[in-house]
Amino acid sequence: MEAERDALTAQFADMPASSSQNASSLEQRLAQAQAEAKDAAALRLKVDKCKECLKVQEQGERLSKFAEAEAAKKALEAALREESTALQAKLEAEAAALTGSLTEATASAEKALKASLAKLEAERDALAADAAALGTRSAADSASLEELRAAAAADAERLAALQRARRRPDAEVAQRGEALAALGASEASLKEQLAAALADAEATKAALNAKGGDYKALLDKLQQAQFDASALKEYNTKISTDLAVSAKEIEDLKARLDRAAAEAVEAAAAHVRRDTRYAIQHIRHARDGFRATS
Repeated sequence: MEAERDALTAQFADMPASSSQNASSLEQRLAQAQAEAKDAAALRLKVDKCKECLKVQEQGERLSKFAEAEAAKKALEAALREESTALQAKLEAEAAALTGSLTEATASAEKALKASLAKLEAERDALAADAAALGTRSAADSASLEELRAAAAADAERLAALQRARRRPDAEVAQRGEALAALGASEASLKEQLAAALADAEATKAALNAKGGDYKALLDKLQQAQFDASALKEYNTKISTDLAVSAKEIEDLKARLDRAAAEAVEAAAAHVRRDTRYAIQHIRHARDGFRATS
């Protein structure tokens, strides 16, 4: 439009003054061109204003989205805090229950160990008493054996004396035969008594060995029970350590969530500040353009 106006103005200037009709026509066309130019400028201004309005509206939508994102972030943080609190409470409850169970199990194991120890001590005392009784009986048997040996030695001496008197008269020989028969019977009886005493001693020794084996088995059971109690205590210590590590991991997770939330808020705020600054610059440019046009 401005180019057409300039062309008409130049054409009007070149025309002679005598051509009034052409001049009037040209003036009309010039006026129309100027009016169209003003309309075009006004339309262009309206288009610029519409663009600025659209930019402002877009900035408003961005601010609204940021507000929604901020609300969602706060809701997420609240949910994470609730979940973390619930998880921590659950872990503490499980730890308390596990600690109680371990305490009860430890108490039961200690009670059972004390009962087993008392039983073992009673059996040990009984075995000691049996051993003492067996020792006393063994001493008595030894004394009896010595007496039997002494009697056998006396009988041997009597037999030797009888053998030395073999050359005496026949009556003495008959008496010696009777004495030898009695001595043989006495020797057989002594041998039977000696065999019975030896068999009794062997039985006593076997019983003592059997009781000693039972006592060793009881000692092995006691050592196994003590080992089980030690393993239970080590497991309790390990559980306590694992619970402490879990609590530390929860604290680290909460710290990371707080840092991530702070970084997200800072990034969103920086984005909003940048968009706001751009919007203010566009508004200023539009205002300056409007002032320059008007």
